Amino acid sequence: MKFKLKDYLKELRELEEKKKKLNKEELNDLLVNIKFFQHERLIHLLVTIFVGLGTIMFFGIAITNELLSFMVVGLITLILFFFYIFHYYFLENSVQELYDHYNSLKEKDSK
Repeated sequence: MKFKLKDYLKELRELEEKKKKLNKEELNDLLVNIKFFQHERLIHLLVTIFVGLGTIMFFGIAITNELLSFMVVGLITLILFFFYIFHYYFLENSVQELYDHYNSLKEKDSK
């Protein structure tokens, strides 16, 4: 999904550089793609939250019960959590950029 989003953003940047106007169908297609990426962002937000809660839970159990196995699992989920944070950060910023492209292309269409 990350590569698909990068390619799509690259395509939109090229359209804006060419100062090309989009017709209604192309703008609607852009909106549909934005909705797909919003859904992807929402799913990754939920997964990130649950991985973060799981990390806290494993560390809490490891500390209160002094269990090394839970500490190891907690470290693994902590690493996974950091990767999810970076991926969610990318998705959030990319979807925000899609909004900007949509608004810019929509303004060109209305002129």
